[in-house]
Amino acid sequence: MSAASGLAMIPESRRNPMASSTLGTGILMRQAAAMGCRTLILGLGGSATNDGGLGVAVALGYRFRNRDGFYVPTLETILEATEMLPPESPWRTEVIVACDVDNPLLGPRGATRIYGPQKGVTDFAWFESRLGRLADLAEALKGRPLRDMPGAGAAGGLGFGLMAFADARLESGFDLVAACTDLAKRIAQADLVITGEGRLDEQTLSGKGPAGVARIARAAGRRVAAVAGSVADSPAVRAAFDVTVSVKPPEMELVEAMRRTEELVEAAVTAHAAEILGRTD
Repeated sequence: MSAASGLAMIPESRRNPMASSTLGTGILMRQAAAMGCRTLILGLGGSATNDGGLGVAVALGYRFRNRDGFYVPTLETILEATEMLPPESPWRTEVIVACDVDNPLLGPRGATRIYGPQKGVTDFAWFESRLGRLADLAEALKGRPLRDMPGAGAAGGLGFGLMAFADARLESGFDLVAACTDLAKRIAQADLVITGEGRLDEQTLSGKGPAGVARIARAAGRRVAAVAGSVADSPAVRAAFDVTVSVKPPEMELVEAMRRTEELVEAAVTAHAAEILGRTD
């Protein structure tokens, strides 16, 4: 979805979570189905959106009506909706969602409060109320609760939207990739496992790749080191790995650090080589 509705596609000065939607992702899904695709594997992550999958719903033909009978297709006006109507042509393509987080749609661990700030969300109550209304409408139509399902809050609530509007099945993205690459076998054959990401923090422990690598490494009795741009001061994060290494010097601006990534990674790993290898000599 990041290739259609991703944060990296929008210049920082133009990011607006009130206007950004998952419509593009839905259009790609609809086009793939029209071309005869029977199963879609859709990866979540890196979204610029916080619309709960409303854009996908519109792309797939769902309609929203208010008391006057008019359609209400945007996140800004979703509170006016009193009814959600299914598509005239039902969605029949199987959708498997690769999702690496287990956050619910709403609440303190939901899409808005956990992932919203990086997309420009500041009015948490505004987004929560609209996502809540969308959830009410969708669950009434589907006849089952979905908002608290693990992963519903992924990608600005698109996890919820795909379950609600495309009957998607959410699977661990990490587990899916690990199975395809025979990762457990590779780790069992290694002497040392090194993993990492841009920032290691509490979100890492909610099903992201580095935590999954560490879990497999620990089960195989292998030492695991995490090298990241920055590491949160969190006992839980540090406990997940044998050693954590922060690459960015505290005084350096992020833009400069990203430009000098290769140099900084080499310097940090060299400085912490003995610790990474578990040597005491």
